[in-house]
Amino acid sequence: VKTIVSQRENFEYRMIKNSSKAVDFLEALEYELQLENSIRKKKASMNISTTSPKDFQFIRRTFRLIGRLLKKHRGDFQVIRICLKLCIQLNSPKQFYNIFLRSKKYMMSSVDFWLIGIYFEFDILRNPIKAQKLFHQALSYNRTNLSLWVEFVVFELKFDKLFNDREILRKKIENMENEKTTDQEKSIEKIKINFNNKIDNEEEYQGEEDVIQLESSDDEQEINDQ
Repeated sequence: VKTIVSQRENFEYRMIKNSSKAVDFLEALEYELQLENSIRKKKASMNISTTSPKDFQFIRRTFRLIGRLLKKHRGDFQVIRICLKLCIQLNSPKQFYNIFLRSKKYMMSSVDFWLIGIYFEFDILRNPIKAQKLFHQALSYNRTNLSLWVEFVVFELKFDKLFNDREILRKKIENMENEKTTDQEKSIEKIKINFNNKIDNEEEYQGEEDVIQLESSDDEQEINDQ
């Protein structure tokens, strides 16, 4: 614990200086992620599955450091890219959106910045409609950017392929359901036929018993008459 406190104080001293650089914040972030990873591995080795608020203290501190880093270097695309990548790594869409929206006004003309947000929606969150809307927004700010239009064409091809694949999958599922329904109907019809045949056989057998009983009664009457 003393080592952790001492190391954090060292990072804090470097970050609060007026001459602090982005690398000072990034090293502090890396240290916090290493601590969080080591705690997770230790819990796994001890077969501890329960969680507590203390388990998320390193993650919370990591996001606070990201906020301070962005405030200090708000217009630096490389810093923003690293922070967005960390949010993806930590599986935090909420923090990703916060950083993306806060940084958008500084990165309006950056094609790479828009593509990070677009493909985060498309590839990671599997939300192609929202990704397409975000692409339209990027084009509205960069109508004359040729590279962005080229990327838009590539995106639209992926978009169409995705929906074609979904349509093919939907039709396959419908065919499977129709085949399943047809098989069920055939099975039900077969059960009905067997049941009706069984009833007919029982009625026929009952009729034969009535005839036998009637013949037996006639024979007994004839004997009694004699």
